Formats: sequence, C-alpha cells, structure tokens
Amino acid sequence: MGPHIPTPPKCEGKKEVLINEQYYDVTNWIPRHPGGNVIKFYTEEGEDATAAFDQFHGRCITTATKFLNQLPKREAGVGNGLSPSDKNRTRNDALFNKELATLKSAFEAEGLYAPSYFRVFLRCMEVAVIIIYGIYLTKSSTSQAVQWFGLLITGLGVGRCGWVGHEAGHRSLTGNLKIDKFIHLLAFSLSIGISPSWWNSQHNRHHAMPQRIRHDVDLETLPLIAFNKKVLRDYKNKGSSINNFFIRNQAKLFLVFDTFLVGLFWRLFLHPRYIYLKRAYDEAFFVCLHHLIFTGFLGLVNTLVIYFIVAFYLFGTFTLNHTHLDVTEEGKSWVEYGLEHTVDITSTPLTDWWMGYLNFQIEHHLFPQMPQYNNHLIRDRVAALAKKYDLPYQTIGYWEAVGKVFRNLEDVGQHVGN
Repeated sequence: MGPHIPTPPKCEGKKEVLINEQYYDVTNWIPRHPGGNVIKFYTEEGEDATAAFDQFHGRCITTATKFLNQLPKREAGVGNGLSPSDKNRTRNDALFNKELATLKSAFEAEGLYAPSYFRVFLRCMEVAVIIIYGIYLTKSSTSQAVQWFGLLITGLGVGRCGWVGHEAGHRSLTGNLKIDKFIHLLAFSLSIGISPSWWNSQHNRHHAMPQRIRHDVDLETLPLIAFNKKVLRDYKNKGSSINNFFIRNQAKLFLVFDTFLVGLFWRLFLHPRYIYLKRAYDEAFFVCLHHLIFTGFLGLVNTLVIYFIVAFYLFGTFTLNHTHLDVTEEGKSWVEYGLEHTVDITSTPLTDWWMGYLNFQIEHHLFPQMPQYNNHLIRDRVAALAKKYDLPYQTIGYWEAVGKVFRNLEDVGQHVGN
C-alpha cells in the first residue's frame, strides 16, 4: 500500500461519506437517498463507504457514479483528526476494498452476476402454483384435514415469496432494475401484505453493518425479543424498561407467538403507516388487493392461520445465520462484518430450497447483488480470503444452527434481570 497523505478532518456541519479516497458532501442528499437512512451510518467519523457504495449500486454503478461526481467533494487520506484506531481502520478498509473489488471483477468476468431468466421463471411459477393449489384445497375440500393441509401449503407458498422478494429487493433476481422492482412489489405487497420500500430501507441497514448495536435493525427487537445480552444492557443504559415475562420466556414464545405478533403488527400498523406517510400508492393498491384476496376470499380465521405459518417459516429461517453470533459496538470493514458476524448453513438440495439459497449467507453479505444460486460457486475463494487475513469463515449444519438460536434465546432470557 502507498503512503497516506494527511488531510484535514471532516468539515464541521457537513455530512460527508468517504468513497474511493474522496469525501463527498451528502448533507442535502440524505433525506432523498432512495436506499433509506443507511447513508447516515457512513457519515460517522472513521467510516469508509467504498465497498458499500459498490455493492449496493452494482446494477446501476454508472448512473450512481455520475450522480456522485456532481456532489461537492474533497481529497481524503488519513485525517489529522482521526484516532489511531480509526487510522488503522482506514488502512484496513482500503486493503479490503481492493480485495473485494478484485474478486467482484473476477466473478463478473466469469458471468456469475448474469441472471438466469429460466430460473426466475421457475421460481415465480413455483410460488404461484403452491399458493393457488393451497387455496384450491382450502376452498374446495369438505375434509377438515385437507383444508388444514391447504392452509399449510398456502402459507408455505406465501413464505417462499419472501425469498423471491428478498432477491428482487437486492436487484439480483433479473438484473433489470425495473423488473426486479416490480417483482419485489408483487412478492411483498400482493403476496405477503407488506411494504417493499420499508423493507429496503431497513434491510439495507442490516446489510451495511450486521450485528452492530444501534445500527443493525435486526437487533432492534426489544421490548419483545432480545438476541444478545449486550443489546439488553444497551437498552437498559438508555433508561428503558423491559417486559421481563416475554424476554424470560422468549425461547418458548419466539416461534409460536412473537413472530406471529410481529407479523400482525407489520401488516396492520407499521407498514400501512409507512405507505401512507410515503404516499406509496402502488404499494397501497397491492396491499389492499392482498387483503381482499386473502381475508375476503379465505376468511379472517384462515388468513390468520396463513400469517402464522408465514411468520413461523420466514422468521424461523432468517435467524439462523446471525442472531446467535456476537454483536459489535465498533465499526468494521465490509469484509469483516460479512465474515465475523455471519455464518453459512451446510448446503444440501433440501436446505438450499428451504432457505432460498440464503444458507450461503457469508457470500450473500459480501456480494449481495450476485444471483444467490451462484453463491456456492464462490465459497472456496471467499474462504481463501478469510484464511489470508486470519478471519473466521463459519459453516454449520441446519439443525446445529437451530439449536444455537434457541440456546442463545434461552441464555439471553435468563440474564434479563441482570
């Protein structure tokens, strides 16, 4: 690495992000940022947004770079006002940014970022067939057992829309931003009944800094659930009270009550409120259509059963890759976040299908816009990167991960009064 030329610290009163050794003034851009307030994280002292900018905007990098260059900017190095730890972080970020960019260029050259429209068609048809078949069984059969099986199938199909919507939200499904945005809208608003734009703004925060307290939205689950003892302490330090019953019993309540309650809260209050405030009329239309189809056609009780199954499936799956890992209160590089605060789940055909390829979570976090079914093709090179810098690369079995999640919930629950 070449020598760093000291430059003045960030200007007072401005909000700047560091990208490719340039500080860009985003003070007036923050409220209008399409990706949500995640941009604020990178205006904090010592943060380097280079990797995040590249990975979040990979499908529109030319347009994003053109816009970026229109913002006021200044040269950057290791600033005089940075602490020694921040200076080391800046050097680490620069090194990892180069490594990540080199890998990404190689993957693009190998065609690993190119989508398969045939796969997209199959995945969309799969969820459509499952949902339609489930609804058919529920409505057409006079057998109570068959009707319950129909609800189970319907819930599974709606839940699997979450995996399709997740990938479309990352713009890694078709590679076409407009098509992915529309599929994202259908998968989330029409099928699940939630706001895709709300999901984007929150999920970007998770991807930017997973398992970082006061940054990763997936840690902001109190007072209902706590995934880490440090989160509990941070919550108490703010002077907030905790409902001891729910936290103490969270290992028992998580899948049978907590996830269902959160799902209802999202559908009945949080997401409608967000859609109203953002005037997202397209989302409002499809959310209303969702309720008309499910509640109006299947009835309230059957719809609630489906919601329970969807919450059980989605929340029970996404917790496997992160929640039992340690958290951090300090900033790290994009590579360190992905390797130290994420685990892969052992790949089998059934696990890949059940988790929608999100069992390759490390690869997904490092390269979120790569089609997820290609993640297994880059595992060896990601593991080699981790080994090169003595960073962890963890792969555990599915049921081992389930056990870790619930043992962690039980352990954290026992410390609620401490």
